[in-house]
Amino acid sequence: MPHGGPAHGAVGDYGNTILKTVLWCLAVFCGLLLAGAVAVPFVIDEEARKDAISAELEEHLHVRVDISGDVSASLLPRPQLQLRDVRIRPAEERSAPTSFMQIAEAELDISLSALLSGDPAFERVYLKTPRLSLASPGDDALNRVLTLADEWMQKLEGLRPLHLEISGGEAIFLGSQEDRRMLADSVALTVRVPESGTPLRFEGQGRLRGRMHRFSLAVGQSDAEQRRAVDVSWSSAEYGEAQARLRGEILLSDDERQLTGQLTAEIADLEQVFPSPPGRCKPCRPASKPR
Repeated sequence: MPHGGPAHGAVGDYGNTILKTVLWCLAVFCGLLLAGAVAVPFVIDEEARKDAISAELEEHLHVRVDISGDVSASLLPRPQLQLRDVRIRPAEERSAPTSFMQIAEAELDISLSALLSGDPAFERVYLKTPRLSLASPGDDALNRVLTLADEWMQKLEGLRPLHLEISGGEAIFLGSQEDRRMLADSVALTVRVPESGTPLRFEGQGRLRGRMHRFSLAVGQSDAEQRRAVDVSWSSAEYGEAQARLRGEILLSDDERQLTGQLTAEIADLEQVFPSPPGRCKPCRPASKPR
C-alpha cells in the first residue's frame, strides 16, 4: 500500500506544528531563566549598587570612584548600567591639587557571558561631557606624564576587549584655585582595545586654542625591554590642511624614558601653529632713539 497522500501530509504538518510549539516553549523558558540570572545584580538596593559598582571600578582601575547621581540598569537589548555624576580621582590622598575627572553621564554595556560567569567585563563604555581637570605635575613633569600614560595603557589592555566613546569632553589646567585654563573642549574620542589587548587605537578631534584638530594614535604591545611602537597622526583644516605624522618607538622603563622615530609634516605657516610668546613680536626692531 503506497505511503503519502493527503492524510499523511496532514499528520506531517501537525507534527511539525507540535515540534515548533515545543521548541518555542523551551526557548521562552530558557530565556526566562537567563533573564532571571542576569537580573539578580540589577535588583539590589541603589546605594548598595553604587557601592558595588564603585568597588568594582576601583579594583580594576586603581582609582577612587564616587557616584553622586542616579544609577539605573536595563537588560534589553543588552545588559547596561547608566551612571550619572561620577567623579574619578587618584587613589592616594594628597594635600596639593590633584587631577580628577568629572563625568556627567556614563553608559556601561556589560558582556553577557562575563556577567553570567561572575567576572564583569564591559564591551562598550560611553562617557558624555566628561571634564578632565589636570593639576600641575610639578618637577620632572615629562617623566611623570609618560609614567601615567604607560600605567593607563596597561589598564586599558586589562579591560580588553573594549570600545570606549567620549563626546563633548573638556580638559582644564589647574594651576591654582585662581588659575584655571581651558586646554581643549568639544573633544570627541574613540578608543578601541582588541581581544589581544594591542594595538590600542585612539581616534578623535577637539578644539585647542579656538581651532579644531583631528588626531589618531596607535600603540603596540610592550616588549621585554618595555618598548612600544607608536604611530601618531595630526591634521587641521584650519591651518591650511596642515598635517603631521610620527612613527617610531617609545621606551617607558623604570629607569629611562625615550622616544625615537621619524616625523613628517606638511604645514604652510608654522607661525599659526606655534605663535610667538606674548610680549615678543615678529620681526622685532629696536626702538629708535629720540633726536
